[in-house]
Amino acid sequence: MKVLLASPILTSEFDSGIYILQALSELGHHTIIWDYRLEPNKKIGMDYDLLLVNKGESIDPDKFKSPKVCWYPDQLSRFTVKEKLEKYDRVYSINKPEDGFEFVEWLPGAYCPEVHRDLGLEKRYGAIYIGTCNSQRKLDWIRVTPLDILFGNGWQENKIHAHPPQYSTRFATAVNQAHIAINIHQSNWGTNRKIFELVPCTFTLTDRVEGIEDIFGSLTDKMSFEASWEALKLMDYYLENEDERAKIWEQEKKIIEPYTYRNQVAKILEGL
Repeated sequence: MKVLLASPILTSEFDSGIYILQALSELGHHTIIWDYRLEPNKKIGMDYDLLLVNKGESIDPDKFKSPKVCWYPDQLSRFTVKEKLEKYDRVYSINKPEDGFEFVEWLPGAYCPEVHRDLGLEKRYGAIYIGTCNSQRKLDWIRVTPLDILFGNGWQENKIHAHPPQYSTRFATAVNQAHIAINIHQSNWGTNRKIFELVPCTFTLTDRVEGIEDIFGSLTDKMSFEASWEALKLMDYYLENEDERAKIWEQEKKIIEPYTYRNQVAKILEGL
């Protein structure tokens, strides 16, 4: 199959487009890359079998032939995208669809096994957080969470010291150096892509939002929190109990294992 992949793959450190491209190649498909931010006015011919859009905030689906599919990576209600998304033949969301987005199918995020993995690095930090300050919810959580190191954009504006954002191999390297990775969602609707990238790298604790229990099942109570006191209690417990932390991490990794980009992209193609 010849796939037209529309993704900010060349102009952004938003690296999921690279992983989607790799998955399509592994699955034996020919891919035409269109960075719609770099070349917004590029003339796209009709010589493709599928339009696969990764985000696509400035793309008008009406200008493309079917089948046209979008795998949307952001919170569905974060931007005004509903009317545009309804123009695709199929829409998948990394986050569990919110009310009003019944036409969207939930296809959780993924990780790249070659990048997001246990590197065997020496642990330098107790707890780490990597992410953008893009909601009041995140800001409130980070203000009460005792972190040893924080990476990401937007925190300095709120007088919280943070190091520059980390992506891909730099992300994996940083996370590998922490005993615990903290995951915070932008809203109460999950699951975000990051949790699938964190777990293969180190033991992870996450806020409990829509979607977490669907993914982690009975393990949810042992690795998620709903209040700040609960987060602090879990962090203290797992920092003091290395064997238990290692045991739960193995269970986390086993659950996450099937969620590779190759498997998730294959589901999109099977749904055509």
